[in-house]
Amino acid sequence: MRSSIPVVFAGISVSHAKVRDLVLADVRPPVREGDLDLIRGIGTTVAIIDGELAPNAFLSASEIERAIGRGLDLRGSSSVGALRAAELRHRSMMGSGWVYRAFCTGWFTGTEEIAVLYDPRSFHPLTVPLVTVRFWLKRFVKKDIIIALNANAVMSAVKALRLQERTPRGVLMRLADSPITEPMRKEINRITDPHYDIKARDALHLLRGLK
Repeated sequence: MRSSIPVVFAGISVSHAKVRDLVLADVRPPVREGDLDLIRGIGTTVAIIDGELAPNAFLSASEIERAIGRGLDLRGSSSVGALRAAELRHRSMMGSGWVYRAFCTGWFTGTEEIAVLYDPRSFHPLTVPLVTVRFWLKRFVKKDIIIALNANAVMSAVKALRLQERTPRGVLMRLADSPITEPMRKEINRITDPHYDIKARDALHLLRGLK
């Protein structure tokens, strides 16, 4: 029996309140190992946006394959959803968004690019994901705001920060030491604004497609 509403695993890239504003859904916390095994209903749409990255909680590819075998309609974007959708795109898991496409091309792999620290109660992100920095640097190069050589230097400097140091303030401080001009820095500082979070943008695109 198909569920009348989709199941959405989110909270970090996009808040539960925002999900509910956009679509009628069964909204759940970031997906953990075992969560998909509990979902039944042939044809039920399951949107995976966020997920736990700890080794003992990270959603496995085999669990996704079991869900596909039960007839679930799996979609992913933004974070864990994008990573797993890219890995299983030939097994009928649908993906969407910039982060998903970047994983598909192999531009980056693994979880480091999507990792963030977050408040365990509200799921509000406390750090800036590397994928957001990459996205905007690529845009800035394309718009001739910064040259590729300097963009690579900025990316290397931010990536050298430990995860807990990638707070908006920590990233801004690292950007302040980067080899770029003041006009460039004014544009690049926007990277730390939540409005420019590419994971959030991808999540909203996926959710709008569920309507």
